Amino acid sequence: SLALIGPTLRDLRQGWDTMGSMGSGKSSLVETMVYEIARLGGGCGVIDAKGDLCDRLLRILPPEAYDRVIVIDNSHITHVSPFP
Repeated sequence: SLALIGPTLRDLRQGWDTMGSMGSGKSSLVETMVYEIARLGGGCGVIDAKGDLCDRLLRILPPEAYDRVIVIDNSHITHVSPFP
């Protein structure tokens, strides 16, 4: 019989981080996981230091997830997001 491999949404609620060497597929893993979480109606947060992962995510997210997306982009000095 076939079985799914990987964490459940319940597992992911406890937190998740990804570590590995450069070019090992970390961003691809995060991209796939975030897409699937959004497709299932869930939510998550992504912190992306360079911004390229978030740009890719915004292009591939399913349309039904658009109204649940909040982007905080601190790369624009004139529109800095305040953090307490």
